[in-house]
Amino acid sequence: MLNCPMQVGGEGHVVEIDETSLKQKSKYNRGTRHEDCWLFGGVDRTTNRWFGMIVFDDRTKPTLSDVIKRYIKPKTLIMSDMWRAYVSVNGTKTFTLENNRHLRHMQYSHKWVNHSKNFVDPKTGAHTQRIEGVWEVRVKQYLKAMRGCKRTLIASYLDWFLWKSWFLPPRPSIQETVNGVICGINRYY
Repeated sequence: MLNCPMQVGGEGHVVEIDETSLKQKSKYNRGTRHEDCWLFGGVDRTTNRWFGMIVFDDRTKPTLSDVIKRYIKPKTLIMSDMWRAYVSVNGTKTFTLENNRHLRHMQYSHKWVNHSKNFVDPKTGAHTQRIEGVWEVRVKQYLKAMRGCKRTLIASYLDWFLWKSWFLPPRPSIQETVNGVICGINRYY
């Protein structure tokens, strides 16, 4: 499984992270009930490169921290919402990605937005609009056009979406497609 050929971010880069549900919804609450399937990932605001990984139902702090460490370079400014795996408050102490024990050595800085109050944090300017747009435009619209897909195939479709976005221009010619395939093979095999 490909699930992100390269890391994003780095010093001076901002990476937005978010999770989204890929659950196929039943119309009028009728028909087949589908299991929930969660996609977690991020987008680099500087390069517009993105990554994603199917985490199914495991959206815990250790799992998401491992994905962040694997796909986001050290010294990156990360922006997120206030999902409890990223930001939690215990009395007067606030736990964020900066002081997360799983990520301490990565030297991330972290800003977040509380979506129950704002879409953009008025003090820091933090928002997750770009990654939410990536989920809608790059992933969900294709799954909707296919009228859903089997849960076992979602990861392979995600790999295809990622590969296309990393190695091909938006509307590739045949020659650009061949060059993208060769570039991907050279880089990883």
